[in-house]
Amino acid sequence: MDKIDSTGLVVLEASGVYHRRLENSLSGEAVPYSKVNPRQARRFAEVTGKIAKTDKVDAAVLAKMGAILELAPQTPKAEYLNTLRELMTARRGLIKDRVTVRTREQTTTQKLLKRHLKERLAQVEKHLEQIDQAILDLVTQDAELTARFEILISIPGISKVTTFSMLIEMPELGEMSGKQAACLAGLAPISRQSGESKNGRCKDIGLQEICRGSWLPIQPFGVASVSPDAVVQP
Repeated sequence: MDKIDSTGLVVLEASGVYHRRLENSLSGEAVPYSKVNPRQARRFAEVTGKIAKTDKVDAAVLAKMGAILELAPQTPKAEYLNTLRELMTARRGLIKDRVTVRTREQTTTQKLLKRHLKERLAQVEKHLEQIDQAILDLVTQDAELTARFEILISIPGISKVTTFSMLIEMPELGEMSGKQAACLAGLAPISRQSGESKNGRCKDIGLQEICRGSWLPIQPFGVASVSPDAVVQP
């Protein structure tokens, strides 16, 4: 950290726990930084003719990306958001475990193994309840988060878990337009045209966890069938 020029801009890729540690360190030293999506960084590298992928090449690509695109410094996120994200990641892992256990229950014939699976399933359910309560406790400790939670949970079809995901993965909610929020959530039909083919889709665009969690609840509002004029232009 001593070698970093605080007058410049550090560009880094979002990589989970690793980038969060760097993000916290940069914030503590008042060093401006900009976090980019790894997929966008790779596409930028390919556009600029950089096919190889090494630490040295990646660093050069990120530096060039920051300069050419004139990336703006980002505001450090509150520490509680990192805690909430960690809890949500653990929750998603438990959901996968529950699916695995239930699948094995259907094929296992041994009584001992069935008992083990039943015990494991009960443990998973207990841990899910504990994590949900821990997330809710953190949310209610912050007045702004609580206000956003109450607004989101009041929307028909939006569950408590979906609300948690939106609060954690989209902390910008309340500071952006509806179109911007839809794009970030992966719910905006992005324009994709080639010859006579014209359609929009949300796949591979935006936050996929939010897209999956919100897609079904928004169907009653007719978001699935959008006219060509409503397609968002890139």
